[in-house]
Amino acid sequence: MSRICTVVVPITPLKDCRESVLALFDELLPIIRQGEGLLRYDLFERPEGGLVLIEEWESREAWQDHFEWDAIKKLKAELPPLVEMPVERWEMYAHPGA
Repeated sequence: MSRICTVVVPITPLKDCRESVLALFDELLPIIRQGEGLLRYDLFERPEGGLVLIEEWESREAWQDHFEWDAIKKLKAELPPLVEMPVERWEMYAHPGA
């Protein structure tokens, strides 16, 4: 049985780029959310201005496969000049006893 893969991605927009980052996500989130194996793909705004993307996937394989999607390729191409780099990804799995 595969385990649900949770991915947390903290994103810090560069000065004067926050609206561009949000516009890019507004454009791509509806497309990404239609992807196979995806359970959750939500962008959160932090009070201090940062953003956090929270993803949940049916499996690690589904998460890995999404890197080949056109919308993700566009996000990976257009996001770097707008945010602090490198962008970290925290891949996690629920503890079996939790």
